[in-house]
Amino acid sequence: MSEQYGLNFERILALLAVILPTCVWVVWAIRKMIDAELSAAQGVAAIGVSLILLFIAIEGGFWVAVIIASLMLATLAAVPYLASRIDQRLLFEVDEHLLEQAFGAFGENPANAAALFRIATVLYDAGQRGHAIRIAEYAASLLGSDVDPVSNRSLRDLFRKELSDLKRWQEYAQPEDFKPIRCLRCSMVNPPGTIACSRCQAPVLLDHARRRADPKPFYARLILGWVAIATALGISVSLGFVVKGNALAFAILGVVALLGLFLAWLFRGERVLPPPV
Repeated sequence: MSEQYGLNFERILALLAVILPTCVWVVWAIRKMIDAELSAAQGVAAIGVSLILLFIAIEGGFWVAVIIASLMLATLAAVPYLASRIDQRLLFEVDEHLLEQAFGAFGENPANAAALFRIATVLYDAGQRGHAIRIAEYAASLLGSDVDPVSNRSLRDLFRKELSDLKRWQEYAQPEDFKPIRCLRCSMVNPPGTIACSRCQAPVLLDHARRRADPKPFYARLILGWVAIATALGISVSLGFVVKGNALAFAILGVVALLGLFLAWLFRGERVLPPPV
């Protein structure tokens, strides 16, 4: 009787530890579905994961619940960071429209230096510095130094600010800025500053800008990460029933290591770019 009472009391403590983070997670998923930032399938998956974690916490006991609650609270503490990531994407979405306009002007006239400089500026502000420098260098090569007798100015005089920006960009450029870019449509690897893919002629940089402006893939990664965490916790709890002693510790360490590697791979591209110099 006392053992049964102790077990029920431990389950109540476990429930109290995880109920608030679970409710917040469910409300967050519903809100994102209403805002159309999560699909119905992704939202249901997010809610399902939270309920699975709740079940694991109750069945696993108080300390398992503490671990799960800590993970959930860590996620809640990361909300400001996640919000800043989405804000950056929404800000870039505005720049994406400017980029599309500049690409349109470039398509009408590939020798349009003004359009090329606009493309370079948007890309540089978005952190794509190597591509921006290469495009601006090409634009600068299109400018002649012949002075117009009427205006008494050359084309280089008209783009004095852009040329000054290019010089400043070049001074602060790093070798790692000039990485090749892979076409999202045909997987061709193109040199930095490629506007049209050398294989399929797709707008390589514009395609990457469109993908970056969309917050949905980031939310999908977040949910997939939680699925991985729930799976790892479930495996760890299950191991406790069949493995004992040092073997259990090594098994759990292995699960945690695999989980860490998977999460590192999953969020490998999610880093905040430093502001332009």
